[in-house]
Amino acid sequence: MDPREIALFSHVFHLPAEITITSVDPSPTELVIGVACQAPRMECPECHQLSARMHGSYQRTVADLPCAGRNVMLALTVREFVCGTPTCPRKIFTERLPGLVESYARMTSRLIALVQALGLVAGGQMGTRQADRTGIATSPSTLLRHLMQLPAPVTRAVRVLGIDDFAWKKRFTYGTILVDLERRKIIDVLADRESATVETWLQEHPEVDVVSRDRGKEFTKAATLAAPQARAAWWTGSIWFATWQRPFRKSLRTVVLRSVRKTLISFCHKRQQRSLLVRFPLQQPGNNARHLISKLPIKHAKPAAMIVFVR
Repeated sequence: MDPREIALFSHVFHLPAEITITSVDPSPTELVIGVACQAPRMECPECHQLSARMHGSYQRTVADLPCAGRNVMLALTVREFVCGTPTCPRKIFTERLPGLVESYARMTSRLIALVQALGLVAGGQMGTRQADRTGIATSPSTLLRHLMQLPAPVTRAVRVLGIDDFAWKKRFTYGTILVDLERRKIIDVLADRESATVETWLQEHPEVDVVSRDRGKEFTKAATLAAPQARAAWWTGSIWFATWQRPFRKSLRTVVLRSVRKTLISFCHKRQQRSLLVRFPLQQPGNNARHLISKLPIKHAKPAAMIVFVR
């Protein structure tokens, strides 16, 4: 290629210094670009001594950012050098291209950053569909694997903590999920739901002021022993219990009626029984939660909401 064309292509594709384009092979669906490093010497990754003695070279193919909807593949010509340090355990090493691609990677660093951004926004399946539209050939498993390589975000001080268990494998293996209820974000996932594991996490975060949990004995024990300064909030009962508790009856009236109305609307839409809301409107006196839900079939007369009480 002409030196002017090489310089132009290198500028367009934003290649790092001392990395030049040797060839361009376009096709309707793919763009293959030959790339090589022109540095006369390279540093040994073990002893960090420079070496100019070449041993050989080989071809390596990595994917790069798409161009006009076409996949871009970089055909790298990678050189091998001989280390001249007698005490170095590595006699032959391969040149590193940290500004372009990491060792053993099949994608360039900038393409991996884009794939990770798609995964954070859209997840595995939807992220893959969006990547296909932009010309990035990937799969949900590859996208999630790159997401797992991201460093864990720094956990800020947590004041209101939500603790609950979930199933890794239903009826066999369970874990614990920890949520910052003020920011509405998951902050950690524990491998099991044992009290010792939760206690260890709570001891590392003494700033917790409120712990929202169920009445399970494991979480109760962990919160009592590891966070005695924190107030406890738990799911204490069904809508029936909350409705007839005299101290909370007035304050919970609006919440109860809204929950009942949502349950009735969902049921009526499914069963096409809109007349139920007409015959028993919530605004009429006497149509309280117990009266309205008693009109439903027995199998649908389940608690409509759970109320949180804080001690």
